[in-house]
Amino acid sequence: MKRLLIILGVLTTQVIHAQIFVSTDARTVYNWDSIGEEWILEESEDDFLTFFEFNNELTMIKHTTPSITSAYLIKSVEVDDEDGRDQIEYDVISDIGNSYMLLYDAKNENIRFIDFKSDRMIRFEIKAVWTEE
Repeated sequence: MKRLLIILGVLTTQVIHAQIFVSTDARTVYNWDSIGEEWILEESEDDFLTFFEFNNELTMIKHTTPSITSAYLIKSVEVDDEDGRDQIEYDVISDIGNSYMLLYDAKNENIRFIDFKSDRMIRFEIKAVWTEE
């Protein structure tokens, strides 16, 4: 909840402009099973460290993994706190033109990329969140 409040505060307050940093420490890949209508685990990696950086204006996200750094343009943001979900949904486009839904899930402490074209989801487990003004 604390993480969501930090991000919500930055999103809704024009006076505060702080960068948001998120480190993650595990990665899990799922594929959508349209017959069973569920996410099927494909692979899981513990100790997979990555780093997300949300810029001051919350218009861009930089994601650094052990093998690549990618940038994402934030096209829209929607807060979903209904029924205690504590999620922020970002519609993003990558630096190579791919579209994703990025979910920041404060309640379950993860960030998920969902690619609807390939029916694939990658989940990163949040290790720490901090801001820098």
